[in-house]
Amino acid sequence: MAPKKKTKPESAGPVWQVMGDDGKWTPFPEADSVTIEKQFRSGAAGFITSDLSFNKGFDSKYAFNFAKMTQTNMDSNKTRDISRIAPASEFEWEWKDDMGKFVGFYDDDCALLEKLWRENGLNKPAQTKALSFNKGFGSQYEFTFTTHDDKAGTVGGSQVNKDSGKVRDVRRSRKKQPWDAASYGMTAADATKKAEEVKAAAAVAAAPAPPSAAGATPTADKGSLDAPKTWQSPVPFAQAKLGEFTETDLDSTSLEFASVAGDFAASCPGCKVVGIRRVQNSMLWGFYALNRQQMVARNGGSLADATEKMLYIGVDSLPNLKTVCRLGFDVRMADANGIFGQGLYFARKVHDAGKTLAKPNGNREMIVARVSCGKYATGSKGIRRPPPLDPSKPTMALYDSCVDNVKSPSVHIVFSNNQAYPEYIVEYSPPS
Repeated sequence: MAPKKKTKPESAGPVWQVMGDDGKWTPFPEADSVTIEKQFRSGAAGFITSDLSFNKGFDSKYAFNFAKMTQTNMDSNKTRDISRIAPASEFEWEWKDDMGKFVGFYDDDCALLEKLWRENGLNKPAQTKALSFNKGFGSQYEFTFTTHDDKAGTVGGSQVNKDSGKVRDVRRSRKKQPWDAASYGMTAADATKKAEEVKAAAAVAAAPAPPSAAGATPTADKGSLDAPKTWQSPVPFAQAKLGEFTETDLDSTSLEFASVAGDFAASCPGCKVVGIRRVQNSMLWGFYALNRQQMVARNGGSLADATEKMLYIGVDSLPNLKTVCRLGFDVRMADANGIFGQGLYFARKVHDAGKTLAKPNGNREMIVARVSCGKYATGSKGIRRPPPLDPSKPTMALYDSCVDNVKSPSVHIVFSNNQAYPEYIVEYSPPS
């Protein structure tokens, strides 16, 4: 059933329901919802409990199966369907571009569409001029929501620009990216300890040339743990200090700029690259270079065995962006409920890379990361490291990373902070 006008806001957390004998959904008591949600978010396939509030004095055991979304009374063998109503924070609003792909609205626009949906429901047109990309234009946009899956929480509909008559499909869907970019960074103690380990190592790592196409293996020349030669006035790794970094604007006429901008534009049709900054952090680079060299040694000895890729990842605030540049990515902040594992998610395409940083001038910023993917396998919910190369030897050699689809990956997941380096920050204007 579509929400009615002036419906109360959704609860902050998810609500669990059980199907009654009358064919109607009944919410579990709040304490029971919390118990079920905790097990669900742990990645468990199911669980057995007698600690449900309605079971006091009976002590029957109830088995929950999250794959089938059922609850079974193990005494009576009575099975009932269960469902989970996710809060609005677990959804995003998207529009279909001219290439037929759905692209996420900006955060403020998602909040506006959520409000329009909750106030108007199905088949009642709602008009607004308050979309962020509409500033300075004042066009009237009309949204009509025509489909709603009550159990899944998804919504479908259309957006019409009343000035131009352009019609686009819109939808409310579960967020594509299961990781949380709300915060990053390692502690000073962690970083200092790692720095000492790296400085004491005699391993040699390769320093790369400018990247080639995103998703393809960049070429690189052999070097040391010191920064790439393309950097301006780089600090030698032995003299590097924790948290020190610079951002260097790339010359728009340079080959390096053309390579990064070309890949970005190809991945984001309609986007215009405004500027590119190279992140120069000698200590972080040394961490990454050593990790890559260890991967090369494990996988065959050639730099190509690291399967380096230039991938995209978004952050949603300036403090978070600066923390990544200072201290790197932090897998400890990964969402435990990630559908391909509890790791850092990097995308081959811009539109799959999650939230982006909005600037006051209306432009957006996104990180282009250099990632050592190595050997990869399909990920799964709940894992905190890649699976073993040989399932019969789970304590021996592991894959280096995971993907959503081995034959045609769109997302790469790594479980080590030092498998990725935040190499560029691209400022761009989104499609009009």
